[in-house]
Amino acid sequence: MTISITPYLNFDGTTKDVMAWYQSVLGGALDVTLFKDMGGAPRPELADGVMHADLRIGDKAGLMASDAFDASDLVNGLSISLAIGGEATDKPELEARWAALSEGATVLQPLMAAPWGATFGMLIDRNGVRWLFNIPGAGA
Repeated sequence: MTISITPYLNFDGTTKDVMAWYQSVLGGALDVTLFKDMGGAPRPELADGVMHADLRIGDKAGLMASDAFDASDLVNGLSISLAIGGEATDKPELEARWAALSEGATVLQPLMAAPWGATFGMLIDRNGVRWLFNIPGAGA
């Protein structure tokens, strides 16, 4: 099993600069995908915003971030989710964890096919923690 949990930060239009700064401080390789590269932004002002940034530091450590889909409850630097994912072979285990965390949760987006080829879903568990599930598709 290769399931991992990574801190996922949300910002309001500053993710590109924030993650570049973290890379300058922490090192590692930074990969950035813009909303426009994935077919459009959730809010017009984020047309050139970051849909997903992934800073990999060494073999296991990492930090992910994006510009917020909905800025109404956003506090820069304090809006943190836990991103959980693994390999395509981990799909049954990840789906079981989704089901368990969904009990008493607010599901923000059900598990469904995502444009990047994975199954993706978001929820806020009964303890108020936001989870982002990313289950790679076969061959990913």
